[in-house]
Amino acid sequence: MPMANKSSLDHSNWSWQTLGGVFGRYVQSETLWWAFGFYIDVGGSENTYLPYVGASWEINEHWSINAMLPWPSILYAPDDNWLFTLGSSP
Repeated sequence: MPMANKSSLDHSNWSWQTLGGVFGRYVQSETLWWAFGFYIDVGGSENTYLPYVGASWEINEHWSINAMLPWPSILYAPDDNWLFTLGSSP
C-alpha cells in the first residue's frame, strides 16, 4: 500500500511510504487459531520490519485474548453493539 506524505514544516519535500506484509493463519479449533507472517513499513524517516506471530483464543462469547506479537490485546464484547480492547503497540 504506497502512500505519499508531505510535512507542513517549511522546506519539506514529498516522501513515499510503503506498507505491506505476508500473513498466514492456521485454524486449530473453533476457539483457537494461529497467525504468522512478516510486516514492513518502508519510507519516511526510518524503516520498520516486524515478524508477526501469535494466537487468538476465544474464551467465551464475550472474551478473547490475542497474543499477536507485536500487538497483543484483550477484547471484551458485552453485547453485539459494544467492543472494548486493551492492548499495546510498538
